[in-house]
Amino acid sequence: LESGEHLNSDISVGNSISIVADEYAIQHFFDIKYVMWLGVPWTVTNVEVRSPRLVLSLGGKYNGPKG
Repeated sequence: LESGEHLNSDISVGNSISIVADEYAIQHFFDIKYVMWLGVPWTVTNVEVRSPRLVLSLGGKYNGPKG
């Protein structure tokens, strides 16, 4: 849990998701803001490029705009 200015603490996960990336994803990995996992949008906190894969580290729930 992460403490913040909320009434309840936010939940953060320490999971990573590995995806097979196409050329577009590899060239624009820095634009990845969130990942839908188990029906919940999670913030991407780190991206590791292991061509042809991207390893996305997840943080807390994403509350920003969705595309």
